[in-house]
Amino acid sequence: MAKRRYKEEFLTVGFTKAVRNGECVLCGEVLSNESMKINKLDRHLQTKHPLHRDKSKDFFICKEESFKKQCFDGGKVFKGNRGALRASYQVSLHIAKAKKPHSIGEQLIKPCLKDVCLSVLGEDAANNIESVPLSNNTVASRIKDMSADIQKTVTEEILQHK
Repeated sequence: MAKRRYKEEFLTVGFTKAVRNGECVLCGEVLSNESMKINKLDRHLQTKHPLHRDKSKDFFICKEESFKKQCFDGGKVFKGNRGALRASYQVSLHIAKAKKPHSIGEQLIKPCLKDVCLSVLGEDAANNIESVPLSNNTVASRIKDMSADIQKTVTEEILQHK
């Protein structure tokens, strides 16, 4: 069976080719090659994301950029799991809100999380914590990414109301 080619019009219904061909920018779901038809992609949008079905292509372009940032880390495809990446952003947000040094993630939070997981959930869960990137530079980068996203969103909202 031939591989379907990605078409730019797929972005109008929320699908990109950021990492793999045909990923939903809203939920990250990858559809099969047979589903790479505009009507099937539109059905995914309407059934899984009904609140976003009337959004403009610009909205999905913004979501695509955000999605790419989640999938790529420093120009390389993020090889860890998405849960670890999401956790890294969540912990970085807490560090920023608490106005603590970025190094606290790796020096205090990660060891505490590993201890808690080891005591409550077992060794496998504690080992999974190791995959959460929380270095000083990573936390700083995550905070910078989130700040840029907030600034971009605010700017877009201001421009829409003019």
